[in-house]
Amino acid sequence: MISLTLTDVEYLRACAFGCAQHIASFGRVGRNQQATTIRGWQDSIEGAIGEFTLAKWLGIEYKGCIGFFRSRPDVGIYEVRATGHPYGRLLVRKHEDFDDTIYILVRQSRPPIVDIVGWMYGHECNRQDWWGALDKSRDPCYVVPNDMLHDMETLPEKC
Repeated sequence: MISLTLTDVEYLRACAFGCAQHIASFGRVGRNQQATTIRGWQDSIEGAIGEFTLAKWLGIEYKGCIGFFRSRPDVGIYEVRATGHPYGRLLVRKHEDFDDTIYILVRQSRPPIVDIVGWMYGHECNRQDWWGALDKSRDPCYVVPNDMLHDMETLPEKC
């Protein structure tokens, strides 16, 4: 696991990107039903903080991808899954299971420190014993145990 400390300015920038991404999603057909809920805002902001943190670790500029929901990778060639839960796990939806896609789990449970926990290829996430819902308000997905994630130092093709 890699731990990075974001400055106040970096946190503010990432949060602003998350808000802008969320606003850009209003009215999008098929967009998550939580678009106007507190949880929807939280997911967007946590996602942007996760993306910003990964970009910082990779040494590339974070561009935020506003208005490009699911049309290109989050950061470089990678998909980021972010959570504020201290023991949060990598969640991959069935429709997102691209064989060669690399998914990276980022947790921000102790701000301003953000943890890049690990990574896994999409085809590795696709295990029936990992399929389920974390709670009744979420759709089922692949829930990858943290101890099954690959170490970040083994990440292929660092951008």
